[in-house]
Amino acid sequence: MRSQTGSVGRLNDATIYVRTSKQKRPSKSATESEFVGVSDEAGAPLWCNEFMFSLGLLPECVVIREDNTACIILHQNGRSNSARTRHTKIREWWLKYHIDAKEIEFVWVEEGKQQLADALSKPVVGRLFVDHFDSIHGVVLVYKKVYPR
Repeated sequence: MRSQTGSVGRLNDATIYVRTSKQKRPSKSATESEFVGVSDEAGAPLWCNEFMFSLGLLPECVVIREDNTACIILHQNGRSNSARTRHTKIREWWLKYHIDAKEIEFVWVEEGKQQLADALSKPVVGRLFVDHFDSIHGVVLVYKKVYPR
C-alpha cells in the first residue's frame, strides 16, 4: 500500500499552498512514509524562500510541522542505522543539507488538532474538520440550524 501525503503552506497567516498526493512508492513503516512525504513536499517552501530572496526580501527559516518524532530525529541526525530506513540515502542527505544551513526547522505538533495537513490525508470529521477548514481557507463556516422552506 502506498501512503497519502498532505501539505499546507502558510505565509503570514495566509494559506498559499495546499496539496495532497499519493506517494510514488510503498513504504515499510509509518516513519518512512512521513520521511518520504516531507522530502517530497519540502521543495515548495524552499522554492518560495528563494523567490522571496530574489525579490530582495529576507525570508525566515521554513518551519515544518511534523507529528512523527522518529521522522524528526531521522532528518536531524542525517543517517539511519535501522534496516527499515537505510535505503533512503538521497532523500536524507538532501534535507540534512537544508537543516544544517538553517533553511528548514522541524517542530513537533500533536497529531490531530494541530496538524492542518491531516485534513488532506486522513478522514477528519466534526468540529476538527471545521477547525481545519477555517485555518486553511481563512474563513469561518456558518451552519444554520433552521433551514428555510
